[in-house]
Amino acid sequence: MLFTLLALGLSPILCAAAADKFSVPNVDATFDKSPEPFEIRVDPGFIEETRQRVAHARAPVFMGIESDGPGAEIFNTVQEYRVNEFDWNATEATINQKLEQFTTIVEPVIDNATYPVPLHFVHHHSPRKDAIPLLFIHGWPGSFLEVSHIIDLLYRLSRLQL
Repeated sequence: MLFTLLALGLSPILCAAAADKFSVPNVDATFDKSPEPFEIRVDPGFIEETRQRVAHARAPVFMGIESDGPGAEIFNTVQEYRVNEFDWNATEATINQKLEQFTTIVEPVIDNATYPVPLHFVHHHSPRKDAIPLLFIHGWPGSFLEVSHIIDLLYRLSRLQL
C-alpha cells in the first residue's frame, strides 16, 4: 500500500455556495465532487486591501490585564512586520511548491446536514509500497499548515531502508 499523508480539512477561508459548486471569495478556487489539483492564488487586490487595513489599524488600549490581549508594543511590532516586511507572494509560492493540494466537496450522509462540505486538502505519496497511510484532520480554527513541516520529514523517513 502506498504511504499517504492526507492533511484533510476545511480551508481557513470562508466558502460560499454558488449553484451546485462552491467558490472562495478572493481566491481562485472551486470545489466540485471530483478532487481537483489546486494552487493558492489569492487576488492581489485583496492582499493589498488587507495590508492597508493592517496599516491603518490602531493599537488597542491596554489596561495591564493580560486577558485583554497584547499590549501596544507587541501590536505595533506585528503591525510593522505585516505592513513592511511580510511577503505574501513568497509565502504563497512556498505553500504551492511544497504541498500537493486539492479541493473537493463531500456530500452529507446524515439527515440534518444541509450542504456539502468543501474540503481543501494535501495528499502526498510515499515511494515505499509497505508504508502505512496517515491521515491528519485539524479542527477549526486551524489548518494543515500548522503541521506542514512534518510532511517532508515523513517523506524523507519513508525513503530510509528499515
